[in-house]
This record gives sequence, structure tokens and C-alpha cells, in this order.
Amino acid sequence: MNYYNQLKTYISKSAIKRLTSLNPSTLGKEALYTLDGELLVKSGEFKITKDESFIEEIITLKPELVLFGGGHIGRNVAQLASLLDLPCTIFEDRESILADVAFKECIKHCDTFTNLLSQSYEFNNPYYLIFTHGHLNDLDCLRYALKQEARYIGMIGSKQKIAATYEKLRAEGFTNKDFDRVHAPIGLKINATTPEEIAISIMAEIINNYSVKHQVIYDIKILNALCSLKTDAVLCTIVDTKGSAPRKTGSSMLITPTSMLGSIGGGAIENQVITDANDVFKTKANKIVEYNLNDKSNLGMICGGENTVLFQYIK
Repeated sequence: MNYYNQLKTYISKSAIKRLTSLNPSTLGKEALYTLDGELLVKSGEFKITKDESFIEEIITLKPELVLFGGGHIGRNVAQLASLLDLPCTIFEDRESILADVAFKECIKHCDTFTNLLSQSYEFNNPYYLIFTHGHLNDLDCLRYALKQEARYIGMIGSKQKIAATYEKLRAEGFTNKDFDRVHAPIGLKINATTPEEIAISIMAEIINNYSVKHQVIYDIKILNALCSLKTDAVLCTIVDTKGSAPRKTGSSMLITPTSMLGSIGGGAIENQVITDANDVFKTKANKIVEYNLNDKSNLGMICGGENTVLFQYIK
């Protein structure tokens, strides 16, 4: 499972490019690249040339929200994160705040911010959101966030406070290039005034940042399962859709002899995919199948679209 552990390491830090071979002899083999085109790792020995047929896509993970502060805005952001099934971690120095039911699904860390920020943590695609109850805490949290690999950093505050914070950090060696990474004031401009409205503006900005067209969001539960497999499996992934289809490109389902994880649409198509996956277990060979989702096909569906599914046998 070395390849999938490496995939998780890279994708946890940033979006990456994946090329998947469609050539019969190397069908399903993958190569990972940085967005700048630097090769990171391959799932096996094969060459990708201009003459070879392959799928090229940008893959990423859903963001893990890292909240610094759990006041009125933080609690509302945490509730929205739960609603959107986004993992959430919160740092607070007030134990009573973390007792709020809004944080029941969050991973909680309670201590002074000095102590909290002196430790190391592992996050999957972290999005740092800063709204503590003190300007000095915000300064310390922003300094910490700027030292991390992160696609999104947001901090609440007036223009005057933000400018003063930047000035202090600039004296420590941070530059305008660092500050360009920060969304401050945090949130989309929707004339929000109440904590609830501000939380919605923040979440809207986050969604706008990670939900990008032509980008595949990898299912972290499936990725974790791939990293710890103790049996052979078949990974079924939608690699192309046409017309109306129940699931987007990138939707996947991991099938082992005793379990299933994820979904590629449910109903008749999923049942057929499970049947076809059982054939892959027998042949131990990757394959790609096109499914018609109309009432004239053997699936008897009325969506009217088409799904192309890649079956990858994982030993």
C-alpha cells in the first residue's frame, strides 16, 4: 500500500495532478505530479507519452477546518461544517467554550495558545480560520498558519487591526507574498453583520475556494481504507459522465470480499458495478466499462446519461 500512503501524504498538503493510463497494457496505472508538472510517484513501472491515452485530472481532499477560537462566529462555523460533512478541529484556551454542543463533532484542543501552537499536528488539507478573543492570540495564530502548507488562511478583523498585525509580522521577516495568502477580512462580501451571517459568508468563501470545476475531491474514507488494506480489493471510480448521471466524475466505491465503502450512484448501476467488480476479483485484471443510464439499456434506468467506470484490482 506504499503508493496510496504516498498519495495521501501529497494530497493532504495540496491539490495534485493525476494521470491514469487507459492503454490496455497499463490500464489503471497512475502517476502523480505537482501542479507545476514535477513527478511525485507512480503506482507502477510504466511510461506516459504524448501518444499514450490517459485521463488527466486535478485531485484534492475536502478541507479540514482548523478553527482558532470558538466564540459566536466559531460555533456557527462549526455547525455549518457539520452540516457540510467537513472535518473540523478547534483550538481554544477556554474550556467552558468547548463544552458547547456546537463543537460535539470537532476534535478539541484546550490550552493556552502559546502551548497549543508549540506542538505539531497532522491535518488533511487544512483550512485555517482565525477568530480568537484577543488580538495577540490572532497574531500568534496567523504566524503559525503562515508557516504551514495551506490552501486557505482566513482571519477576522478590521482593516486597521489587520494592517497592524501584518506590520508586526513584517518586522519578523514575513513578506507581502505571505500576506497574499490570507483572506482578511475573512468571508465573502455579502453585507453580513450578525455572527450567523458572518459564519455563512466565511463558509461561502471556503466552498468557493475548494469546490472548483474540473477538480476531483478524493474520498478520505476510501483513501484511509486503501492505506490500511489487509485483503485484495477492487476500486471502482467514475472517470467520465455524459448527460444526466447520479454521481460526478471521481465518485468511487471500494469493494473487498466482505465489505463496500463509498458509492457511485446507488440503484441499478451500483448493483451492476458490484457484479462487474466480482468478475475483476476472478480475473485480477483492470477494466473500464461504459454504462448507459436510459430505459433502453439492461439497467432499466431513466436518468438518460452515461457513466464510464474504471475498475482497478488492488492486490
